[in-house]
Amino acid sequence: MTAAKFNLGKSTIHKDMSEKLKKIDNNLFLEVQKIMKEHIKERHIKGGEETKKKYAALRK
Repeated sequence: MTAAKFNLGKSTIHKDMSEKLKKIDNNLFLEVQKIMKEHIKERHIKGGEETKKKYAALRK
């Protein structure tokens, strides 16, 4: 979503959030890291849900 909003790649956004933000605003960097870690923990669940939806739609 962020990548599309700024017309950048997901890797670029991730790198900027992981490296450049720390130099610009360390407190914001720590908040963003916390959110990113939560997303990483949850992504396999969301991926599974999306796959389930995809195949349910194909069966209809």
